[in-house]
Amino acid sequence: GWQAIDSTPQETSDDVYRCGPASLRAVRDGELQKPYDAGYVFA
Repeated sequence: GWQAIDSTPQETSDDVYRCGPASLRAVRDGELQKPYDAGYVFA
């Protein structure tokens, strides 16, 4: 798959706890300015 999703509650996004999606390539390459939760998944 092209994305990483973690359903474990992490931090709020629109008042809902979630993390993802994030492009696997963006996480692998450290491209933290990509949309969605790439920076959070990278950390």
